[in-house]
This record gives sequence, C-alpha cells and structure tokens, in this order.
Amino acid sequence: MKKTFLGITVALSSALLFSAPALYAGIITKKANLVLGQPNFTSNSSALLSEPYGIAVDTTSDRVYVSDTLHDKVFWWDNITQLTNGQQPSGSIGKTALPPDEYSLSVPKHIHCDQYQILWVADSDNHRVIMYKPPLLNGASGYYLLGQTLWTTRVRGCSGFYINGPSDFVVDYANSMTFMMDTTNSRGITHNRTLGAKDYPPKNARTSPIFGQPDLNTNTPNNGNTKGIGYPQGACLDASGNLFIADTGGNRVLYFTRASFSIWDYAEAWIGQPLSYVRSPDCTQNKMDGPTKPFIDADGDLWVADTGNNRILKFVPPFASGMDASEVFGQPDYDTPNSGLSQTEFNTPTDVLFDHHGYMWVVDSLNNRVLRFDPLAINSFTPDSVEQGAEKYLVVQGQGIPSTGMTVTLSKTGETDIQGTITSVSNENEMTVKFDIASAATGTWDVTVLGYGTTQQFANALEVYAAGTGPSYKFSISSVTPDSGQIGKTVNLAISGSGFLNGSQVKLTKTGKSDIPSSKNTYSAAQIVSTFDLSDASRGYWNVSVSSKGYTAILSNGFLVTTTSSTAKEVNIYMENTISFVTDIIDARLLLPVGTFTENVTLTVSEPPSIPEMNQREFIPTNLVLMITPSKDIQPRAAFRLTMIYNDADVPGLDKSKLVICYYDPAKLKWLQVPSTSYPSENKVVGEVSHISIFRMAQRVPEATLENAYVYPNPYKPGSGTQFENSSLGEGVVFAGLCSGAKIRIYTISGDFVKELVDEDGDGFCLWDTKNKNGQDAASGVYVYVITNTERTSDKTKGRFTIIK
Repeated sequence: MKKTFLGITVALSSALLFSAPALYAGIITKKANLVLGQPNFTSNSSALLSEPYGIAVDTTSDRVYVSDTLHDKVFWWDNITQLTNGQQPSGSIGKTALPPDEYSLSVPKHIHCDQYQILWVADSDNHRVIMYKPPLLNGASGYYLLGQTLWTTRVRGCSGFYINGPSDFVVDYANSMTFMMDTTNSRGITHNRTLGAKDYPPKNARTSPIFGQPDLNTNTPNNGNTKGIGYPQGACLDASGNLFIADTGGNRVLYFTRASFSIWDYAEAWIGQPLSYVRSPDCTQNKMDGPTKPFIDADGDLWVADTGNNRILKFVPPFASGMDASEVFGQPDYDTPNSGLSQTEFNTPTDVLFDHHGYMWVVDSLNNRVLRFDPLAINSFTPDSVEQGAEKYLVVQGQGIPSTGMTVTLSKTGETDIQGTITSVSNENEMTVKFDIASAATGTWDVTVLGYGTTQQFANALEVYAAGTGPSYKFSISSVTPDSGQIGKTVNLAISGSGFLNGSQVKLTKTGKSDIPSSKNTYSAAQIVSTFDLSDASRGYWNVSVSSKGYTAILSNGFLVTTTSSTAKEVNIYMENTISFVTDIIDARLLLPVGTFTENVTLTVSEPPSIPEMNQREFIPTNLVLMITPSKDIQPRAAFRLTMIYNDADVPGLDKSKLVICYYDPAKLKWLQVPSTSYPSENKVVGEVSHISIFRMAQRVPEATLENAYVYPNPYKPGSGTQFENSSLGEGVVFAGLCSGAKIRIYTISGDFVKELVDEDGDGFCLWDTKNKNGQDAASGVYVYVITNTERTSDKTKGRFTIIK
C-alpha cells in the first residue's frame, strides 16, 4: 500500500532560487486564487491529481511541477502566470512499473527544479533519487540516480550507499554540499563535493556530518533530544546555508547552523515543541503535528507545512526553541486542526513554497489539488480622468486587497503629493479612495499604492483636467516588434510609441473578425509589452489598437498573422491533447482523448508533398488536404476527432451537407471515408479517425447505376489487426459505389435470407454491422449479396464476400 503522510519523499531546494520578495501582503486575505487538479475550490476528485505531495517551480521557463503519489507521476504546467482553474497539465513523466526502470516512479514525493533547470525527484518507494536533465519532455527518462546501482533495482538498506525511503534532497551549490533526508532510516546524510551544472553527486560518497544518527549503519528513531530525528520528511536551506529539517516523527522543525555541522549534530533550536525532550503532537501556536516540509522565503521567514494540523505556519526570525508562529493559513485560529475543502482550508497539506512571482503555492494532498495564493496586485483605476474639484473618488481594483493598512497617493513632478483617504474596501478586489484635488495641477498624475512592505506605482494613471474642458490626453503608436506571428502561437508584442498610460487596453482588430485582446500587459510611457494568443486568429494583416481615457491610437495593418507549413506536438497519453494546423489553404483541429495511443508520440501535421489522386467516382475532391505523421511507427488504439474548416470558396458548387473526410489507404491505393458529420451552417466537417495517414475533404456522390458497386473489406476478418479488419466507417462490411436509395439483400451461400439494407441517406455507401435480421452475429462463411436500384429495378448487381472469425 502506498503511504502519503510518513512515506518517502525526495526534493531539492536551493537558497539561490527564490530571489523575489515574499510579498506577504498579497496573501493577507488567505483565500486561494487558483486551483490545479480540480475545476473549482469545492471539488476533490482524484481523476487528475491523486494525493499530490511535492511542488517545484522552474524560474527560467515559468513551469510548475507537481508530484502525484498515487498516479506515480510528476505533472507540469507551463506559463504559470496565465493558468486557469482546473487547467490540464502541459506534460508529465513517470509510469508504474515493477521492476522499475529509468522511466518509472513509485510514490514520488518532494521535488525540486534547481538553478540549472535540473529536476530532482524523490522516487520514494523505489528507494532512490532521480535527476532529470533539461529540456524535460513528456515521458522523459531519468539521467542519473542515487541510492541504487541499477535502474532496475529497488534495494532498501542503511549504509553509506543504500537508503530507505529518501524524503528530501537539498542541494547547496554555494557551499558544495548536498543533504538527503533518508526518512525510514531516520537520518539526514550528506555529500561533500564541488558541484556545478554538470558535476552531480557521486553514487558512493557519503561523508560527515550525519544528522539524527551516530553513524551510517544506525537507523533508530530518536526524538527525545536535540540530536535525534524520527522519519524526517523535508528540509530546506536559508541564504547563509543554515539547515532546517522537518522532524516529522518528533512533530517539530530542527534548525542547524552551518558553523556547527558535525556528526550526531545538536540542533541550534527546535520549533514546534516547547522542550527538547517533548515530541507529542498538538495544535497550538507553538506546537505541531507531523510537519512535512519547511521553506525559507526571500525575506528569511520560515514557512512550515504542519500537515497533521491541516495548516501552514509562518515563523519570523530570529529563530528560537519553542517560539510562537506569527501567522496561520488554513485555520481560523491556532487551536483548530480540522480539515476542510474550500478556498481557505486544507486537508493534509504537504508542501509550501513562494516562487519568483510572489505566488504562494500549497500542495493540499488529500483534497487532490494544488492551491495558489496570489500577491497583492492593483490592475486598474476608475475613473482614469477627473475634473478639478474639492473631493473626488477613485476606485482601485485588483486582487488580495486587505481591509486595512494600505495607502494610495497621487504624485506629479514639481507638485505636492496628495494623500488619499480609503473610505471603503468592498472586497479583496476593490477599494474606494477619496482625494481632495481642488487645487491640484492639471495634467497626468502617478498613482502609488503602498502597504505591507509592497509598493506599486503607476505612471500617468490619472488625468486632472480643468473644469469645463474635459480630458485631453492623447498618445501615439510608432512601431510593433515583432511585426508578424504564426497562427496557433502565443506572441509577446512590444508596442513602441509615446505617452502610454498604465492600464491601457490593447487588442488586435480586423474587419469582419472578432477582436483579440491581450492577456497580459507591461506598461511604460514609451512601450507596452502585450501577450496575444493567436490560436483563433485568421491569417492576414491586423490593426494594433491601444485605448485609454476615451482615446484610441491605431497602427493600421501593423501586425501580420501568418501560417506555418507544419505543426508538431508531443501527445501525452495521460491527458487530452489538441493540435491546430492552419495554412493559407487549410484550417484543421485535432482532438485526441486520453489514451489515444499506447505510448507518447509526436504528431506532425503538414501539407503533403504530393497528393494521391482521388479518381474514385463516389467522391468529388476538394483542395483541402493534410498529412499526419507520427514520430514512431504506431497507429492509434482509439479514434480521435479531426475537424476540417472551410470557406465557401473552397467548395464551389458542392453540396455542403454531403461533405465528408476521407483518408488514403496505401495498401488498397484508395481513398476511404471515415465516419463524418457535416455542419454546413458552421462550414466544418468533423470526422472520427482511427488511422494516421493523408486526409482530404470531399463530397460523397451516389452512382447513377450499380455498375461500379463493390464490397470491402473482403474477406472480412474482425480482430485480425490487418487491412481486412473493421472498415473506416465502423465495425462491419461496407457496400460502396451505390446509387441513391439502393437496396441490398444478403443471403448465405445456401440461399437463406440474412439481412436487408437500404442506402437511405443517398450518399452511395452503406455499412452492414454483420448482424442478421434477428440481431445475432453472422457466422463465418461465404455470403451472397444482391443490390437493386429502387428507381430502376432492371439495374441490379450481385456478388460474394467472406466473413472469417
């Protein structure tokens, strides 16, 4: 059985990674702003995340990693500033396998992405630590391991080499040391070696100090003093290299100063217990219950996942034995240990960290989710211009706004600052501020929001204009860099000009098309950097529009949206995948459900270098053609959805209601239809695809006579895995080349009647599911068919086919 509390965890942390301020003010409301693994804050399904445990952030790529103990995986999400509730992961590594190998994980616990983008994972039930080299792709293999001699072994032990359920692996590049929390052996052990980006810890170089045990062969849990440790779950370092260990079995965090590191070391202080010899769990301001992970933020404050009490605690230095926590998250007070499922509650939190954006992340393990608490952010001001007068009100909007402790100031070069009075805080997203601007100079003023150690200043955010004149501020756009981008991509656009105002609205516009608003903006007076998602953009030139204070500046045809000749994407078998492919000729979308393939594969969608002729009389071809190429020689094990979108000019004179998608079968040298649904009012056709090939949109055409009628596959061998298995239209035998309304009668070779079919939709095809008139499966054997043209009964044809089961 997998363990999730006192189990085995490995993570890596570096004091150099988190250099941004902790921005505690942003989480003063103690309400999570984002949830991963669940669609909302009141769900706890285990479908996506199942008892997650550890979290890590790659500050270079803006990727967040989460370990999942019951799925034996590490998932990741890219673009962490643009995530939405319940968003699907961008990728994953790991699989369940015994014996283990370089691709498998078993109950991964704490994880960490270091300053070189190297991911370290505690493969706890395989009793090893795995290092993954960047760039990390779906299904990647491990590059290096500690604790085992081979990828296929899972030996547990207590020695200078073997370990038993490592829980955390802390790398200190600055002092050339590493610290491993060897949980089940109740110890922390070290490597001493010069470390660099390509210089990893050796497999057999354990040296002093040893924390929690007198030597490398002893593993007795000992929580009765300041030297003994019981089942340590996590560790971290501060900026000076001092070590903090979550002594989970002792219900405390031990603090070791670097100057005193030695074998069988004494802790400088114990936090979470009032006395050194006390180890009992409790829920008070100075006691803990099974803490699993400490974290030191950039301000030097200590945060602890007090797991058994379902809370996160904060401690402010200087650190002292038995000290009180200064803040609690997840509980209404220091004496409540209850679990909960909401925006403010946890159920067995196992990890906590602050990233370089100031986000606070909490792994809420038994709620099967990860929560993000965002920093204080001011996004807009209303109004952005006011007439001179005695008292004016400014509504400040954002997130994480506290009810007290904030100041808002207007400033202008050469003028005296104007201090605002906060009259109300409607909620954490809005506050109202009153200003006396009777004698304020006209022109634009900066707005500064200050509080809880954070300062946010917005240049030219408010214009004061003279009575009876109205706002007069204008700005201009001179250039855009880059000046083009591809459909399906995300682009960061640097818009240069003069006089830009903070909070301006930025968008791309095109006649006859929906506007594309920016998802993120960074402002200065001379430049706005805006992020645009071009997934649904149409090709051609777009206008760049910037609006503020009732004024709009437009750079006409300032940005060109182009197409690409191919699109490649790695398909993760454990998640739903989408691929968009748009060129000057074709617009196609692929939707691949979970488990479409048996293994991860990269699909490349492109225009084919050559197009096989479609000279079959049952189809009228269009020029809408695409090719899908897999990186491995595999076919899907389940159908996926292919949507082909067209313009009226692409299908001149065709009946849009009869449009279908066909794929080319190189074995038969024929185009075969896939199950297709046409949506004429939406100009699209959706097909269910079970083969990787070349695809083409065409109109189905019934034959005028039955002269070219035929049957496929023949013989029909269901389950054979060959070209004679089920047809592209579904399970069974296809009668093709029919005239509209054709009637098919099927008999055994001895003349017994089996089934009658009619081509009711008049498209020239008819599928028989090989069930007889009584709904029973047809037996193996030779069958005779007779096809009659119902409009001209003299037009008949007959033939034979075989079923082999």
